[in-house]
Amino acid sequence: MKYEPEKFEALGIHEVRELGMGKDLSRDICNMLNAVGGGEWNAARLPGESEAHAVERMCREINNPEKKQEFMQFWLDYLKRKQPEYGLEIQIARVLTELNSLPPKIQNPQMDVLKVLCENKEFLDSQKYQGAIIYHILKKEAHGEDTYQGLAEYGQDRAVSFSPSAHKTVEFNIGYAYTDKYLFGLLEDGYKIAAMTMDGHLDAWEELSRWGIGAIPHKIGVADYLEYCKENNISAAAIKAATGWEVLDLFKMAELEKQDSAYKPHLESRHNSR
Repeated sequence: MKYEPEKFEALGIHEVRELGMGKDLSRDICNMLNAVGGGEWNAARLPGESEAHAVERMCREINNPEKKQEFMQFWLDYLKRKQPEYGLEIQIARVLTELNSLPPKIQNPQMDVLKVLCENKEFLDSQKYQGAIIYHILKKEAHGEDTYQGLAEYGQDRAVSFSPSAHKTVEFNIGYAYTDKYLFGLLEDGYKIAAMTMDGHLDAWEELSRWGIGAIPHKIGVADYLEYCKENNISAAAIKAATGWEVLDLFKMAELEKQDSAYKPHLESRHNSR
């Protein structure tokens, strides 16, 4: 889907609703367009339009319900296609969540993920972790309420486990197979992935590549995670595109380990029959 400002202008709607979004949000949107590259920012400007006028026009556009929804859909589609780097992903999530606070609301699983990401980012910011990079946020329902448990990188070789539900944070040094405990282990304990960034996927894929899928104790959790990756188009190529880092193909690795596991009993059977 292409963002077409000419189409928006042609609708001729210029009134700003009383609960309109401010120019700061419009500037954030312009920054987003500029950050994605590919000439999106220039394409979003009308012929001869200055940056200041573009900001004012976008402020009017996002305050019109029909145009706001079309604009939001543009960015939701972008997130699915591009899997952007962390800073831009957080910025898009925040802007879309703010826009969705006004009716009519877009209700779909993708918006739910962005809302969870924003709420947990706000919690970390309030706990002095403004510079933390969220890896994942897990959710578990208990007694009719959702409990969240997350993990974020904070500084060199440091991580923070956090739980907004319990208003708790715990810092620790990144060590051996910590993802096994804070991701795969919790998945086995009934948690589900509520949100996960590409930095989080990079970390999980690197750990599984380093130790081998078969060497991770929480194998059911690993299987659940890999299924999540398949359903959400997370691949070695997608991780490299978003982070710039190459990782091994875990799906091929899992298949090879599966074949190897099936082959070993066959060899043992032949050996014992001699």
